[in-house]
Amino acid sequence: MSVKAGETTSLTTAGGFIVQDNAGAKLMVIDSMGNANIKGTLTQDAEPTADTNDFVIQNSTGGLNLVLTQPEGNLLIKDPLVQSQNSPLSPTLNSFVIQNKTGNVVAYVNSSGGMFLTGALTESVLFG
Repeated sequence: MSVKAGETTSLTTAGGFIVQDNAGAKLMVIDSMGNANIKGTLTQDAEPTADTNDFVIQNSTGGLNLVLTQPEGNLLIKDPLVQSQNSPLSPTLNSFVIQNKTGNVVAYVNSSGGMFLTGALTESVLFG
C-alpha cells in the first residue's frame, strides 16, 4: 500500500489511524491524542526499504519517507522521530497529516521523512 505525501486522515475522538497486515492484525495504531503504538521496533535516521506488502509513505519524488513492515510491524523512518509536541502541530508543506475529530493535527510525517507526534511512541505492543 502506498500513500502519497499531502494526504490527510481524520480520526474520531475515540478512533485511530490503524494499519493492519493482510490477515487483519494491527501493525500500528495512532490514536486521537497522538500516541503511536507499533507491533515491532522503530528505526530512525536511516534510508527505509520496502517490499510490496509494506505500508509506505513517499515523498514527492517517490522516495520512501516511512515504511511499516508486514508482518513484523517494524517502523522505519528516514529522519528522526519527535515526540510529545505541543498540540496542535504545524505540519510543513507536503506532509502526510493525521487530524483528530476537532481538526487538531496529532501526527504527521514531513516531506523529508521526519515523524512528529503530540503523544509518545510505544514499541513491541501486543494488540488484542
